Amino acid sequence: MRDFLVANPVLAEGANGTLEAVYFHDAERPARTEYSAKSPGVERVRRIDLDDFLEDVPKGTTAPNPTETAVA
Repeated sequence: MRDFLVANPVLAEGANGTLEAVYFHDAERPARTEYSAKSPGVERVRRIDLDDFLEDVPKGTTAPNPTETAVA
């Protein structure tokens, strides 16, 4: 997941409705700023440390499998 987030900067809607470029990074993976955020409508650039971003996610958890169904 970390590699994916760092490799794929995203556009997010800011609090006031403007677009901002979001670059994820951590101690081992620098932000991919070679992908330019200079685009019409992009008002801001944010760099987010993955350790802070993912701190509330329990370690070792996985996303549920969407093809599995709960049996009652």
